[in-house]
Amino acid sequence: MIIKCLIGKGPSGTSYATWSKDPKHRAQAKILGIFETIWPENNGRLPWRLTKDERDELEERMSNVVWPHYMEPMYYKGIIIDP
Repeated sequence: MIIKCLIGKGPSGTSYATWSKDPKHRAQAKILGIFETIWPENNGRLPWRLTKDERDELEERMSNVVWPHYMEPMYYKGIIIDP
């Protein structure tokens, strides 16, 4: 099983390369009064955005995760999601 996790704009050639919700997230943060450093006028680094080095480290660490042979099916709103 392979699990990938990427939040925000990703490498070119991927479905995340055209991520365009940063301005919306910055505006919402200002409306809610949270993460002042990322407000549009402050333009700070988004706290959930990983740098290339951080993504590489995460990928390396996740490559060492061992998953059990058997897993119970997951449920979401009464629907079985087969792992």
